[in-house]
Amino acid sequence: MARKMSAMRMRTIDIWEKEKTVMSKNISRRNFLKVSALGALGMTAIGSIAMAEENKGAGGKAGLAPVFDGYGSKYEYGHFTVEATVIDANNEEFNPNASFSIYHIMDYTAEVPYADSMATNGATAENNTASMYVITSGKDALLVDMGNGAASTASHFGEDKEDAAVLEKINTEYRDLVLSLAGERELKIAITHKHGDHVGFSSAMEGLGLTVLFPEGDVTDSIKERFANFDFQTFVPGEYQIPVGEIMIDTIFCPGHTDASTIYVINTPVITYNYGATHATATYISFIGDAIGSGSSVWIFSLDGLKQFEAGIDAAVEKLEGYTLFDAGLGAGEQTGAKMLLLGGHGWQYQNAFGTMNMDIEYAKSMQNLIHVLHDSDKWAYDGVDGLDFKAWMKRGNIALKDVGSNGRYTSYFGTTLTSAGAITCPLEAMRQFAGQISEDA
Repeated sequence: MARKMSAMRMRTIDIWEKEKTVMSKNISRRNFLKVSALGALGMTAIGSIAMAEENKGAGGKAGLAPVFDGYGSKYEYGHFTVEATVIDANNEEFNPNASFSIYHIMDYTAEVPYADSMATNGATAENNTASMYVITSGKDALLVDMGNGAASTASHFGEDKEDAAVLEKINTEYRDLVLSLAGERELKIAITHKHGDHVGFSSAMEGLGLTVLFPEGDVTDSIKERFANFDFQTFVPGEYQIPVGEIMIDTIFCPGHTDASTIYVINTPVITYNYGATHATATYISFIGDAIGSGSSVWIFSLDGLKQFEAGIDAAVEKLEGYTLFDAGLGAGEQTGAKMLLLGGHGWQYQNAFGTMNMDIEYAKSMQNLIHVLHDSDKWAYDGVDGLDFKAWMKRGNIALKDVGSNGRYTSYFGTTLTSAGAITCPLEAMRQFAGQISEDA
């Protein structure tokens, strides 16, 4: 890369550092070198902001023009917050024709934050905010997942979830925000799985003639009814790609949470230029829904779900690991390995019992390791047994169980790197059946 980048000095912030300062220097080439700016709910960004042009992903709706001045910058509209996760990623050296932006929508505001009981706001339930993403590229836009829906959002905010005027207001806000981000592009919708907190705002988007892409194995009668007024199309996860403007999005089959939980991967990497390095590093971006959890754990609801997860996770992780960057100008031993950033279905869950999670390939591999160890190991212990802290138990290479206080469900933790630890929340009896045996004590 140095042979082409010698006139440019760009500072790259490592993806997991807890800083949020990004700068570019000596910007040259065709107007500006457009590189990415990444951020996701406390997780740090990569890349540099090297552009000063008007944001392309906003302003398509009169009176609604979100303005983002860098990665991680946020815009509030009604009951929603939208964050600029990637701004105009143009990988000039490796993918000169591929440019895209990503916007992260969540149903929370600074006044009513995520993962808060919101007792002071009159809410009766925890705000289980859902993550939705708008991807823009060329003449196309893709909405990934559709959140909790107006009734749940109203409840989060302490509002009457049965008040038709309230629900219409929230639906209108959601529709306006999505359409604003999409602008004049042709908008489609892709769903990661069938659960209500990922299809909830379907009513807000009815009547627009939009195409909905849905994983085949998750289709139910209620899903068909919900999307009856859409151009509803099903696909087989792992055998289908979604073209979005100048980029292509792959699908990966990863069942367990549901029968056909699907991961979407933009198969064009975001390029970051290492300061002083000879060539670039690549970071791919995936949208995992709840397939492997969003950091706190993956929720699996039955013995069959555990069996599905075990049967499918190896292939899913192998595919996630298979995304690499190839520079034809470099030899085989000089190729840059690619990173994988996992954007979950619930951004507030990037926190687990040990702190902020590293949502990367190591987290996915920890889930893979956990399900196999869960099946084969009898080295189980419950939190606090004989006074032993479950973190200490984990560091010895064992599984630790923690009661989540929800209908007999426990979370099983495994992994010595706590910020990438695997975690599965499941009924204890299902885990017992799956494992064959569990030791009641340490």
